[in-house]
Amino acid sequence: MGFKRISNKELKLSKAPAFLGVPVQYEGELDLLKPDDVKSTIEYSQKESNVFVLAEEILNYEYSKNGLLKKFEGEGTISIINNSQKNRIWDVLLNYSKTENIRNSEIFNKKGDLIALGNFEPQKNKNLTYQIKDSEDLKNPIKIFERIEVSNIEKENLGTQIKRRKIEKLEKEIEHKKEHTKKQIKSEFDSKIDKVQEKLDKEKKDMDHSSDKLSNYSKKEKELINDINDLESVLKKLNNEKAQDKRDIIGRYLDQKDLKKDISLLLRESQQYLTQLENELPTIKKDFSDKTEQLLKEINNRYNPKIRDAERRLEQAEKEYDRLTQKEKKLEEKGSNLKDGIKELKKDLKSLEDQLKITRQEKEIEQKSTLLEKTETKLSNTSDRLKDLKKSQKQLGKDIKSLTKERDKELENQEKEITDLKDTKVEEQEKKIQETKELIKGTEEIIDKYEGNINSYESQLKIKERELAKINLQIKQLKEVNDKIQDKIDELENEIKDLNKFKENRIKKELTILEEKKEEREQRIMEGYDDILTQKQRDNYYLLYNKLNVLKYSITIQNISNLMIEDIKLAKQFSEEFQDFKYETSAAAKVDIRKNTLIFSFDSIEPEKDIEITISTTIKPEERQIIGTGNIQLSYINNNDLISGLELKDLKGYSHAMHAIKIKEKEEMPNEWVCYLIFRNNSDIAMKLKSLLVLDQTKENKLLDHSFNSNIKGKEHILQPQDQYQSAKWEVKDKNEPKFYRKIDYSITHKLERKTTISLSLEESIFEIIDLNIEKKFLQPEIKSFEESTVECEVSIKNLGTIPAKGLIIKETIPKDFVPLLENSQYKITTSLGKDVKNLSKVRIVPENQDPSVEHEIKIFINLENIEPLELINIDEFLKLSYAFQALKPNHTKQYAFPIEVKSYYPKEQKSPEDFYYISKSLEFERLPKLKIIHQRRNLLIAKEIFPGRDVDEFAISLIVNNSSNIEINDIKIDDTLPKEIEVISSNRTYEVHDSEIENADTISFKIEKILPFQEEEIRYYVKNKNGEVLSQEKLESFLLS
Repeated sequence: MGFKRISNKELKLSKAPAFLGVPVQYEGELDLLKPDDVKSTIEYSQKESNVFVLAEEILNYEYSKNGLLKKFEGEGTISIINNSQKNRIWDVLLNYSKTENIRNSEIFNKKGDLIALGNFEPQKNKNLTYQIKDSEDLKNPIKIFERIEVSNIEKENLGTQIKRRKIEKLEKEIEHKKEHTKKQIKSEFDSKIDKVQEKLDKEKKDMDHSSDKLSNYSKKEKELINDINDLESVLKKLNNEKAQDKRDIIGRYLDQKDLKKDISLLLRESQQYLTQLENELPTIKKDFSDKTEQLLKEINNRYNPKIRDAERRLEQAEKEYDRLTQKEKKLEEKGSNLKDGIKELKKDLKSLEDQLKITRQEKEIEQKSTLLEKTETKLSNTSDRLKDLKKSQKQLGKDIKSLTKERDKELENQEKEITDLKDTKVEEQEKKIQETKELIKGTEEIIDKYEGNINSYESQLKIKERELAKINLQIKQLKEVNDKIQDKIDELENEIKDLNKFKENRIKKELTILEEKKEEREQRIMEGYDDILTQKQRDNYYLLYNKLNVLKYSITIQNISNLMIEDIKLAKQFSEEFQDFKYETSAAAKVDIRKNTLIFSFDSIEPEKDIEITISTTIKPEERQIIGTGNIQLSYINNNDLISGLELKDLKGYSHAMHAIKIKEKEEMPNEWVCYLIFRNNSDIAMKLKSLLVLDQTKENKLLDHSFNSNIKGKEHILQPQDQYQSAKWEVKDKNEPKFYRKIDYSITHKLERKTTISLSLEESIFEIIDLNIEKKFLQPEIKSFEESTVECEVSIKNLGTIPAKGLIIKETIPKDFVPLLENSQYKITTSLGKDVKNLSKVRIVPENQDPSVEHEIKIFINLENIEPLELINIDEFLKLSYAFQALKPNHTKQYAFPIEVKSYYPKEQKSPEDFYYISKSLEFERLPKLKIIHQRRNLLIAKEIFPGRDVDEFAISLIVNNSSNIEINDIKIDDTLPKEIEVISSNRTYEVHDSEIENADTISFKIEKILPFQEEEIRYYVKNKNGEVLSQEKLESFLLS
């Protein structure tokens, strides 16, 4: 924040505006992209003076080899520049919208969404800086992917095979769960339904009991209704007769409307009416006397004032007549005197000679003549008025007589009318009294005739109705009980329906859930996530040891935003072991080849488009050690956008401007004024006019109210430097010069530039070395020809690579004359740590029989039935396979070979293995174990000789065993048979005597541990007869030797 004055050159090199200075570059563990590689420039012109808002964000990402973000740095700078050469700007406000992606910023953490920047001198700028935090809302518009293929390593999709087996197993499991779920839900709901059914049965029994009660009460109700109907019929008949009599009496004296009244009420009203009539009769007579007196008074009051007024006016007319008569006499006398004077003057005129006197005399005559004429006129008027007064007197006299006559006549008429009305009224009142007496008499007769019976029947009817009401109440209560029971029954039946419905819905829902789980698990199985973690990571990469590996790198740069990304630079590093580079790009690129590094430069990437880079190379690992795949660094510019989401809405401020109201009085219409407002931009910065408001002196009336839609681009009103705006005119009337209140909303304009520079580095992955060592041996290296024997075999497979092996397929061929053991349990598999992994194995024998006339192939699959575990043989460890096969008729003239081939599998992906790389390795012929077939045959002679013994009754028996073969013979057992009556006296070898299977004979057994080749052994023993008789040699010879 500062107001330091700097030159244009210094301004271009300063950090603000950001795009004019040296760009910020990524500096990480590697420096693949030099400062000159990451730069951007924007042409800046001083020709047009303006205010600039320049916002730039610089983001640096560092990703691990597994694609996880290791480090993030983000910084933003907003520069506000007054580029004017001479004009200040003041009260500058920056309007923005907050974002959660900015941290530790005192500027943007304040309340509100305005930043007060104060005043700017010409050619001055201010900077705002803030830190950007890494969050889920911070969307990086570029994604980068790297794939590496090693063309000479085989690949197999074990995942699909495993999935197929898992899905079959899953289907059986889900079907079993469905059946179990159905049984469980039915058992759960059926017990509830049984309980509700018990309640329902009880409620139905209560309903039957209540219905029986209701039926009995309904019968009683019908009986009571019949009794009530009978009583009502009798009452109706009586009431009809009573009504007829009532109509007769009422028809004579009352109106039809009175028929509706009760007879007793009618009697009471009639008696009251009679009393009222009798009381009213004196009042009527008195009222008519008062009325006559009042009427006479009113007539007199109406006529007497008129008569008195006429008499008064008559008296005044007579007085006026007398006065005018006297006046007429005086005027006649005056006129007579004037006539006489005129005559005398005329006589004198004739005698006058002097002309002057004649003239004076004529004038006097003329004056008197004029006066005479006036007097005669007054006399004439007075005479006319006297005539009128005379007529008026006569008329007033007539009026008085007429009024007197009318008064007397009206008094006579009114008195007669009142007298007649009085007589009529009295007669009517007396007649009403008489009729009312007769009505009362007839009513009393009707009451005496009918009321007793009617009351009796009505009492009986009320009793029956009360009984019926009680029955109806009980019926109502029973119906209410029935309704409640029925509601309960309906509720229970609905509950049973609901339970059945819930049961079906629950079964359906649970089956749907199971089906969805099945589909979900099938989907997970198909996606390779069944037995593994759910996050995919980068592929594993492998190299064959001491062989030339051909590699293809595929790098994809993907623009996932809707904005153009510019100035993309990608650097790919390789170690020194790599050679023979070739590359291709899907877009035009500039390629810079440096030591162990390729740098690709692209101008831009269209929104939602990709750029593909393909690099081919070779490597031959000569040591068993991990080799890096090579780091990647990427930089690019995202123009017209701030990745943090910070939105700069507007910059408001003021500079030099003039505004005035022009008032001009009309030439031909004074006090009428034509007015308009003038606004002029006196600065060298363009201004935006937003709104104008002009009020009259009272502040109540708007004379000008105009908004320029300043928030809609293209609709705002822009005033260039020195431009002027003149408003529409308005007119006012005022004797004085009019005064106004005005409010003008305007602001300086600005140019907004936004830019985000992003650098990211992707840590290299590694190439693992894969290699195996196979050892095989027979525990019995020699067997006899043409004899059955069991051959035990041991196979040791050692992992010589830098990564554990996931699984193995061991394939061994058993030649003819040998057969494999068919039971899987007879194949033992252990690790170098002694762990039994037989449960991870499966043995397949083709053909699956023990026919020695054909070859057999033994395939042993280890840890390939499931995705996990991913490690079978760890680094520098081995797996030992122990099994046996049988030799049936091995021929010593044949050469037998027992070849072995091992496939070792390694997951292509680290966390979701679908495909597996594998290497096949066979044991070289010269390293195959040899099974020696020994051809040896036994040549054994067993001879028996009998000769006389030491005494007469003895015989000596000699058994000769001769080994004429070239092998040692072991464990030779010799059995001889003797008659029962003969006993053994002595022997040169240990022997055993036991019963023989031959009748009347015993067996003597001898054992020789071994006889060397071409050696002989003799067994001699002596026998005699038990009873002392002499033995015959013939009898001894007849027995067998074995």
